[in-house]
Parts: sequence; structure tokens; C-alpha cells
Amino acid sequence: MLGGCGLTNPNRRHQFANLYYWVRNSAARQGVAPAAVRLAARFAFAELRLQRVEIVVDRALCIGSGDCVDTAPDVFQLDEEDKAVVVDPDGASVDDIIAAAGLSRSAP
Repeated sequence: MLGGCGLTNPNRRHQFANLYYWVRNSAARQGVAPAAVRLAARFAFAELRLQRVEIVVDRALCIGSGDCVDTAPDVFQLDEEDKAVVVDPDGASVDDIIAAAGLSRSAP
């Protein structure tokens, strides 16, 4: 097993869900997270007919490496604790945001 990915907290009324993922350390930085996130997002939009999928930063796991900021600086920033925060969810393309969120094993 390389990791896991799924949708949680579906809200049918507002047509969105949260997306989570994790990657085994030995599989980090091999494209596992972006591939899994793309598949889950496609499923959410095509099969579940959702309008929005949210990727939530787990601040307890964020190590503040800044990979997400380097890839999508208009979307992510590091705060005073060097933890990733989303500053503009529309600041980059969906593919860029997925790539940014999947760069680091610590950016769930």
C-alpha cells in the first residue's frame, strides 16, 4: 500500500466534500498523492456531481517545508508558526493546487 485518499464530510446541500490523503514515507515524492487526488476529484465532480472539493491542511502534520508555497504562492503561505495556510483558494489552477498539496508527505 502506497497511501490512502478519500472524500469526507460530504455536504449535499452545498455540493462539496473534503478531500484527505496520506502517503507512506517510502512512496513520498513519487507522484502518488497528486495522482490519487486527481482521481478522487474527478470522481467527486463526475460521479457525485459535487461543485467543490476542499483540501484541508492538517496543521498538526505540516512541517512547514514551504513546497506548497513554492508551487502555488497565490494560494498557500506559511504563517508565523511556519505552518501552511490557504490565503486564496482560487489563486491558481486546480492542477497547480493539487500539485502543491501533493508535493510534501506532510502537506495533507
